[in-house]
Amino acid sequence: MIDRVRAEVELVRSHYPTLEFREEDFWARVPDYPLPEGWGRPSTELAFQVPRDIFGQQPYGFWVRPPLVAPGGGPPTNTSGPVATGFGEGFQQFSWAPESWRPGAEPRNGSNLLDFVRSFAQRLREVG
Repeated sequence: MIDRVRAEVELVRSHYPTLEFREEDFWARVPDYPLPEGWGRPSTELAFQVPRDIFGQQPYGFWVRPPLVAPGGGPPTNTSGPVATGFGEGFQQFSWAPESWRPGAEPRNGSNLLDFVRSFAQRLREVG
């Protein structure tokens, strides 16, 4: 199973070259994930957990540091924190799940981590 996880991580890295992956605890982060307009900065540090079993466990949530503030002030909806991740303290957790999770025999066939990581932009476009 670890070979599949490594293949998924490399697929994500092909679009986010600064991706770091901690195989010891399955935490990953993109230190410069691009933010959609409205957040007052171009990028953020973003972490997520990689499922240990891509086929049996749907990925869930992502974490940003420093916490984001909605344009009207206060935290965005469906967030919590600050919380700790494999990359330390001070992260804000965003609730988020893929609409469906059906991985194929190969990472590019069916659902994959790259699709999941790209979908964070959709959640972040909600801004409030």
